[in-house]
Amino acid sequence: MKKKLQKNSFFDLKSYEKYFKLLGEDQDSLKHLLNQLLVENKSLKSSIGIDNDYLEAFYSLGYSRFKLHKLDEAKSIFQLLSILDHENPKYNLAIAACYRMQGDFNRAIIMYYVLINNHPKYVDAYINLSECLFKIEDWVRLDETFALIEKLIKLQPLSRFNQNRYQVIVSKRQLRIQAEAS
Repeated sequence: MKKKLQKNSFFDLKSYEKYFKLLGEDQDSLKHLLNQLLVENKSLKSSIGIDNDYLEAFYSLGYSRFKLHKLDEAKSIFQLLSILDHENPKYNLAIAACYRMQGDFNRAIIMYYVLINNHPKYVDAYINLSECLFKIEDWVRLDETFALIEKLIKLQPLSRFNQNRYQVIVSKRQLRIQAEAS
Protein backbone atom coordinates (compact mmCIF):
# COMPACT_ATOMS: atom_id res chain seq x y z
CA MET A 1 0.00 0.00 0.00
CA LYS A 2 1.49 3.31 -1.10
CA LYS A 3 1.38 6.29 1.19
CA LYS A 4 -0.21 9.46 -0.16
CA LEU A 5 1.35 12.86 0.41
CA GLN A 6 -0.39 15.01 2.97
CA LYS A 7 -1.79 18.29 1.67
CA ASN A 8 0.41 20.29 4.06
CA SER A 9 3.54 18.19 3.58
CA PHE A 10 6.86 19.83 2.79
CA PHE A 11 6.75 18.56 -0.78
CA ASP A 12 3.31 18.41 -2.32
CA LEU A 13 3.33 16.90 -5.81
CA LYS A 14 0.14 18.73 -6.78
CA SER A 15 1.73 22.14 -6.17
CA TYR A 16 4.41 21.27 -8.73
CA GLU A 17 1.95 20.02 -11.36
CA LYS A 18 2.67 22.92 -13.74
CA TYR A 19 6.37 22.01 -13.78
CA PHE A 20 5.63 18.35 -14.41
CA LYS A 21 3.59 19.27 -17.49
CA LEU A 22 6.72 20.81 -19.01
CA LEU A 23 8.31 17.36 -18.95
CA GLY A 24 5.72 15.91 -21.30
CA GLU A 25 5.75 12.13 -21.38
CA ASP A 26 8.47 11.89 -18.68
CA GLN A 27 6.28 13.46 -15.99
CA ASP A 28 4.78 10.20 -14.75
CA SER A 29 8.18 8.58 -14.24
CA LEU A 30 9.44 11.66 -12.38
CA LYS A 31 6.35 11.72 -10.17
CA HIS A 32 6.85 8.04 -9.40
CA LEU A 33 10.53 8.62 -8.55
CA LEU A 34 9.75 11.60 -6.31
CA ASN A 35 7.01 9.61 -4.57
CA GLN A 36 9.48 6.80 -3.85
CA LEU A 37 12.12 9.20 -2.55
CA LEU A 38 9.98 11.57 -0.52
CA VAL A 39 6.97 9.55 0.58
CA GLU A 40 8.22 5.98 0.73
CA ASN A 41 11.68 7.15 1.93
CA LYS A 42 13.51 4.89 -0.52
CA SER A 43 17.06 5.66 -1.52
CA LEU A 44 17.83 7.04 -4.95
CA LYS A 45 19.96 3.93 -5.45
CA SER A 46 17.02 1.57 -5.05
CA SER A 47 14.61 3.86 -6.91
CA ILE A 48 16.69 3.98 -10.08
CA GLY A 49 18.32 0.56 -9.69
CA ILE A 50 22.01 1.32 -9.12
CA ASP A 51 24.10 -1.77 -8.39
CA ASN A 52 25.96 -1.97 -5.05
CA ASP A 53 29.16 -2.97 -6.87
CA TYR A 54 29.08 0.35 -8.72
CA LEU A 55 28.72 2.25 -5.46
CA GLU A 56 31.54 0.27 -3.87
CA ALA A 57 33.83 1.02 -6.81
CA PHE A 58 32.99 4.69 -6.50
CA TYR A 59 33.58 4.52 -2.73
CA SER A 60 37.02 2.99 -3.40
CA LEU A 61 37.82 5.94 -5.66
CA GLY A 62 36.78 8.36 -2.90
CA TYR A 63 38.81 6.43 -0.33
CA SER A 64 41.91 6.53 -2.54
CA ARG A 65 41.47 10.31 -2.88
CA PHE A 66 41.12 10.51 0.92
CA LYS A 67 44.35 8.55 1.42
CA LEU A 68 46.14 10.90 -1.01
CA HIS A 69 44.84 13.86 1.07
CA LYS A 70 42.78 15.12 -1.87
CA LEU A 71 40.05 15.77 0.64
CA ASP A 72 37.80 18.05 -1.40
CA GLU A 73 37.68 15.47 -4.20
CA ALA A 74 37.05 12.67 -1.72
CA LYS A 75 34.33 14.65 0.05
CA SER A 76 32.56 15.33 -3.26
CA ILE A 77 32.55 11.63 -4.10
CA PHE A 78 31.27 10.67 -0.66
CA GLN A 79 28.57 13.36 -0.83
CA LEU A 80 27.34 11.97 -4.13
CA LEU A 81 27.31 8.48 -2.66
CA SER A 82 25.35 9.75 0.33
CA ILE A 83 22.76 11.25 -2.01
CA LEU A 84 22.51 8.01 -3.97
CA ASP A 85 22.23 5.82 -0.89
CA HIS A 86 21.33 7.77 2.25
CA GLU A 87 20.81 4.51 4.16
CA ASN A 88 24.51 3.54 4.12
CA PRO A 89 26.21 5.14 7.14
CA LYS A 90 29.76 4.77 5.87
CA TYR A 91 29.24 7.53 3.28
CA ASN A 92 28.37 10.14 5.91
CA LEU A 93 31.15 8.79 8.11
CA ALA A 94 33.56 9.40 5.24
CA ILE A 95 32.26 12.95 4.68
CA ALA A 96 32.76 13.71 8.36
CA ALA A 97 36.25 12.20 8.22
CA CYS A 98 37.13 14.59 5.38
CA TYR A 99 35.98 17.54 7.47
CA ARG A 100 37.95 16.21 10.45
CA MET A 101 41.13 15.82 8.37
CA GLN A 102 40.67 19.38 7.07
CA GLY A 103 40.52 20.60 10.67
CA ASP A 104 36.87 21.64 10.36
CA PHE A 105 35.89 19.91 13.59
CA ASN A 106 32.56 21.72 13.97
CA ARG A 107 31.27 20.47 10.61
CA ALA A 108 32.63 17.03 11.36
CA ILE A 109 30.82 17.03 14.70
CA ILE A 110 27.55 18.00 13.02
CA MET A 111 27.97 15.16 10.51
CA TYR A 112 28.66 12.69 13.34
CA TYR A 113 25.55 13.82 15.20
CA VAL A 114 23.45 13.40 12.03
CA LEU A 115 24.96 9.96 11.57
CA ILE A 116 24.31 8.99 15.19
CA ASN A 117 20.74 10.25 14.92
CA ASN A 118 20.12 8.05 11.88
CA HIS A 119 22.21 5.06 13.05
CA PRO A 120 22.33 5.15 16.87
CA LYS A 121 24.26 1.88 17.19
CA TYR A 122 27.02 2.79 14.71
CA VAL A 123 30.01 2.82 17.09
CA ASP A 124 32.47 4.31 14.57
CA ALA A 125 30.53 7.57 14.62
CA TYR A 126 30.84 7.83 18.41
CA ILE A 127 34.57 7.09 18.36
CA ASN A 128 35.19 9.71 15.67
CA LEU A 129 32.91 12.19 17.42
CA SER A 130 34.85 11.76 20.65
CA GLU A 131 38.12 12.50 18.81
CA CYS A 132 36.67 15.77 17.48
CA LEU A 133 35.22 16.76 20.85
CA PHE A 134 38.63 16.17 22.39
CA LYS A 135 40.26 18.39 19.75
CA ILE A 136 37.91 21.31 20.46
CA GLU A 137 38.06 20.62 24.21
CA ASP A 138 34.32 20.19 24.67
CA TRP A 139 34.64 18.15 27.84
CA VAL A 140 30.92 18.01 28.70
CA ARG A 141 29.88 16.52 25.37
CA LEU A 142 32.96 14.30 25.39
CA ASP A 143 31.89 12.82 28.74
CA GLU A 144 28.35 12.30 27.39
CA THR A 145 29.74 10.57 24.31
CA PHE A 146 31.92 8.29 26.46
CA ALA A 147 28.88 7.23 28.44
CA LEU A 148 27.12 6.29 25.19
CA ILE A 149 30.17 4.42 23.88
CA GLU A 150 30.36 2.40 27.09
CA LYS A 151 26.69 1.41 26.71
CA LEU A 152 27.27 0.40 23.09
CA ILE A 153 30.34 -1.65 23.95
CA LYS A 154 28.16 -3.77 26.22
CA LEU A 155 25.86 -4.48 23.26
CA GLN A 156 28.55 -5.11 20.66
CA PRO A 157 32.31 -5.47 20.97
CA LEU A 158 34.57 -2.93 19.30
CA SER A 159 36.69 -3.90 16.33
CA ARG A 160 40.42 -4.10 17.06
CA PHE A 161 40.91 -0.83 15.16
CA ASN A 162 38.24 0.98 17.20
CA GLN A 163 39.46 -0.63 20.42
CA ASN A 164 42.89 0.92 19.89
CA ARG A 165 41.44 4.33 19.01
CA TYR A 166 39.10 4.17 22.00
CA GLN A 167 41.98 3.33 24.35
CA VAL A 168 44.00 6.30 23.08
CA ILE A 169 41.09 8.65 23.76
CA VAL A 170 40.48 7.08 27.17
CA SER A 171 44.13 7.65 28.07
CA LYS A 172 44.04 11.27 26.89
CA ARG A 173 40.80 11.82 28.77
CA GLN A 174 42.26 10.40 32.00
CA LEU A 175 45.31 12.65 31.65
CA ARG A 176 43.03 15.66 31.22
CA ILE A 177 40.98 14.71 34.29
CA GLN A 178 44.17 14.23 36.35
CA ALA A 179 45.52 17.59 35.17
CA GLU A 180 42.28 19.34 36.16
CA ALA A 181 42.37 17.67 39.59
CA SER A 182 45.89 18.94 40.30
